[in-house]
Amino acid sequence: LTMPVPTGVQFRNSPDNLVLSSELPDRVVLEVRGTSTRLRQFAETPTPVILDLAKVPGGGERTYHIDAVTARMPAGLELLRAIPSRIRVQVEPLATREVPVRVRTTGRPREGWKLAALETVPKFVRIVGPSSHVGRTEAVETDLVDLTGLNSYRALRMSVYVSSPLVQLEPQTDVLVKVFLEPDDRRGAEAQTR
Repeated sequence: LTMPVPTGVQFRNSPDNLVLSSELPDRVVLEVRGTSTRLRQFAETPTPVILDLAKVPGGGERTYHIDAVTARMPAGLELLRAIPSRIRVQVEPLATREVPVRVRTTGRPREGWKLAALETVPKFVRIVGPSSHVGRTEAVETDLVDLTGLNSYRALRMSVYVSSPLVQLEPQTDVLVKVFLEPDDRRGAEAQTR
């Protein structure tokens, strides 16, 4: 009998100050042949595929072939194929940096009012991740701040988003967005010229 068995991917011997910098599958499907009893036992508690990062000691790239050894196949089972059959791993130095917080807005204040300023507390947040991804991250963004119908100052606690899934905030935190409005003098000037 043959059976597809989904299993996880785990890494060991991660070098100090180096991190994975490529998006990787979190699951591999192993097509396995064996007796129904052994297949059922393996499917109930599959062993994860193990990739040894000690083979990428100074950073860089390595392609791992998923075989019976990395899949840690139990006796009595035969690995026919893995999907994917290879996993390419990129490892690079860990980096941190401070980047500004950008406020995203939607809507317009109440008639007769306009946006005067937006401020965040803090103005900058620390990010951490693979050096190439941290280097490409110019800012983090807030969730949308809805200005619709506002006619006075607001302070809102907002989540922030980092576009790269490999970059994280350090520490995970929200920001305070201060929304400052002022009377829209253009509306008054337009009325006087008519």
